[in-house]
Amino acid sequence: HTAAREFSSRLDDLTPMRTFVREMCQSEGVEPLPVRWHYQLELAVNEAASNVMRHGLNGADDQPIGMEAEVYDDRIVLRILH
Repeated sequence: HTAAREFSSRLDDLTPMRTFVREMCQSEGVEPLPVRWHYQLELAVNEAASNVMRHGLNGADDQPIGMEAEVYDDRIVLRILH
């Protein structure tokens, strides 16, 4: 299945972004992954999103950042859009 959420470019929104990733990792239809992989994926998204906030948006905290997830039997595809 697919899901999409919109967040703000505030650093405080990194927590709900990680929650979104965790929810996608645990959603129905996803091959069970070791918990440490969930954390690694959350960390990767956290780093990518914070780079977008700091460098792509020059620290502006009032911009929208979209996140899309596509969940397949054997993988999860995440996109960060700004």
